[in-house]
Amino acid sequence: MLALLAEGPKHGYQIIQELGDRSGGTWSPSPGSVYPILHRLEGAGVVDAENFEDGRRVFTLTSTGQQVVDRLDLEKSPPWATMSSTESDEARELRRLAVQFDGAVGQVADVATPDQLQRAAAIVADARRRLYALLAEEPTTAPEPTTAAEPTTAAEPTTAAEPTTAAAPTPEAN
Repeated sequence: MLALLAEGPKHGYQIIQELGDRSGGTWSPSPGSVYPILHRLEGAGVVDAENFEDGRRVFTLTSTGQQVVDRLDLEKSPPWATMSSTESDEARELRRLAVQFDGAVGQVADVATPDQLQRAAAIVADARRRLYALLAEEPTTAPEPTTAAEPTTAAEPTTAAEPTTAAAPTPEAN
């Protein structure tokens, strides 16, 4: 955040968007993590905040904040520089989907019945097992992507976590 504010004043939403864009989507913080940090930085005298009529708060580095940026050399080597260049598009997509999965788990945890919670826990445990089973497989050259809803056929390789069936695997099938 400090590296972004070194470029000029920004409101919280701009910081969230910029962090996501500059990290190639790898780092996409939520308002629940950005705003408390900005408030702590303000309390520490590292940033100033200006309130606008439309409700936005625009944050600017103070002289103390600029000293921190200079000391950490954030303008020359911002934290997102290595993030976006070292991760493949496929890895970024997997992480994006994992964030969505985490959101779905959170919603289920908040509103599901006890029976639904047990079934959801089995789904999550199965997904975790299947991911580790995937890592245990021999690497192949560019396999065709499949989805969990697609059945495995006899011509496709299977693992213990992926039974060959006519229907999509269920947690109870493993």
